[in-house]
Amino acid sequence: MSDFVYDKIAVGTRIREKRLALRLTQEKVAEKPDKSLRLITEIERGAVGMSIETLMSLCDALKTTPNDLLLPGDRAEDDEL
Repeated sequence: MSDFVYDKIAVGTRIREKRLALRLTQEKVAEKPDKSLRLITEIERGAVGMSIETLMSLCDALKTTPNDLLLPGDRAEDDEL
């Protein structure tokens, strides 16, 4: 049994940090997965969760993996989902 807990606020923070590191705007990130700017904003704030489809689209837009977004830094490198 895994001790993984989906922390929307922490995931949103990691998404925002990754987006800023790539110097992308929320608008630009919303274009690639064809999502609304409002949804991207709410995900980054941790106000809403996201579907697997949205997660995978964001990973593509941010050139990252689900582990990097869902897991804390030290676990992202070691764990497989």
